[in-house]
Amino acid sequence: MLTKPLITIAKNGVGAFVFSCRKIEFNYCERSGSSRGMIEYLQNHLIPFAKENPQLEVVVTPRPSKHPLITGTYC
Repeated sequence: MLTKPLITIAKNGVGAFVFSCRKIEFNYCERSGSSRGMIEYLQNHLIPFAKENPQLEVVVTPRPSKHPLITGTYC
C-alpha cells in the first residue's frame, strides 16, 4: 500500500529543460529554384527564430549549385 503519491521527475536537466541542439546551419543556393523556400524562410523568419533561441548558434552559408540543407549539431 502506497502512503505517498508517486511523482514523475523530468530527467532532462532535473528541474529545468536543457535544449540539446547547440548549432543549426542553413545552406542554400542563391540561384537554385529548390532553395526558394529556404531563402523565403531566411528573409522572413530567421531573425525572430534566432532571437527566440539564444542558446543556438545559427549559421547561414551559401552552397552554390546544391540543394538546400539544414544541419543541426547536438551535444
